[in-house]
Amino acid sequence: MTLYPRAVERLLQNCKDYRAGRISLGLLMRAILNAAEQIAAVEEKQLRRHLEQAEGELDTLEFTTDSSALFDAAVAVVVGIEAELCSALPSE
Repeated sequence: MTLYPRAVERLLQNCKDYRAGRISLGLLMRAILNAAEQIAAVEEKQLRRHLEQAEGELDTLEFTTDSSALFDAAVAVVVGIEAELCSALPSE
C-alpha cells in the first residue's frame, strides 16, 4: 500500500489517457517524473526508481524508435508502469 495514493491514481489516469490517445508521450513522461518526485518516502524508493527507469526508457524509445512503432513500444512500457502502480494501491 502506497503512502501516495493520489499521485498513483493520477498517474494511472495519465497512463489510460495515453493509451487512449488523449495525451502525448511528452505529457505522459512529465506526469511520470512528477509522480516520482512526489513519492519521496524511503519506503517507496522501489516505486520511485521504477517510475524513473520507465521514464528513461520512454525517453530512449522516443529518440530511437520509428514513429510508426513508437506508440506500441511505449504502450508496452506503460503496461509495466500500470502494473507497478496497481500493486502499490490497497486491494479493494
